[in-house]
Amino acid sequence: MHHAKGIRSVYSYNTFGSRPLFRYLLMKHREEFTRTLGLQKLTPDDVLFGQRILTNDEQAAIFGLVCQLRSKDQLISFHSALLHDIHDSGLPGLLARCCGTFRELNALHEKYLFKLDSEGVLAKLAFTDETVSYFFEKLAFAPLAIQEYAIASTWVALTSLSPEVRSLVRAFEFPGSHDVHGFSRDQILELENTFAAQLKFSTGRLALTMDIKTLDLHIPTVDPALKSILERKLRILLGETLAEDVEELRHQVLTAVLELRTSAQPVTLETIAGYLGVRQETLAYTLRNHGISIQKIKQITE
Repeated sequence: MHHAKGIRSVYSYNTFGSRPLFRYLLMKHREEFTRTLGLQKLTPDDVLFGQRILTNDEQAAIFGLVCQLRSKDQLISFHSALLHDIHDSGLPGLLARCCGTFRELNALHEKYLFKLDSEGVLAKLAFTDETVSYFFEKLAFAPLAIQEYAIASTWVALTSLSPEVRSLVRAFEFPGSHDVHGFSRDQILELENTFAAQLKFSTGRLALTMDIKTLDLHIPTVDPALKSILERKLRILLGETLAEDVEELRHQVLTAVLELRTSAQPVTLETIAGYLGVRQETLAYTLRNHGISIQKIKQITE
């Protein structure tokens, strides 16, 4: 469960990373899904359109269930990842829309997102003269379903930013042997055709490797106006909030409290952090530093 919980921060710090899995489980394994999470009254719209934010425990349970189901649905992680779209990528996805190239995007990730990655599960970059690899150092020790989901969903996120990425992908690299993953010949052919990538085993690392030309590909959805807005939000997450940002932060917390109450959810540090897309520790630290009390905001809205 530790690894399942950790992979969420590959996308953002709330529900985004589990959305493709949520969709797939509802379609293919609805009975196990509702039994495991006890969410019989939960509809897809509740999560997919933000009317209901999954708690940390619920997200961890989803990843845990995927790990369990892999024994009978061996390609579950790959098929789930294909249901991902750019709107499921949270802050990293929004940040990508500020950038003209992948090189610029990687620079912003290094400047901001890696500092927020307390669990060390975000993909790092490795270079050769001919290739660039997104590799997951800690997730190399995660259950197979988590490893496969990390690689496949990264591929989907990158190709959704620029379809040209597909032609530059070299390989999906896995630290374990072919026997460990247990794919049949037909399954390997399906995956290599779907993802246009060679599957390599026993490489000693978990990585998505692409041609070095990928770094300078144009991202068609670029929206430079978003950049200053998102960088300010990222400074808030890092506890680097400027004085003029305090009122904005107070307003964000107030909005979260009102929305949670409207949807009949408990108003706690955890649920507010989930609504805002930040880690509890980051929110608590930032609120404390700027003298903002959740309790006082709750009293104002009662």
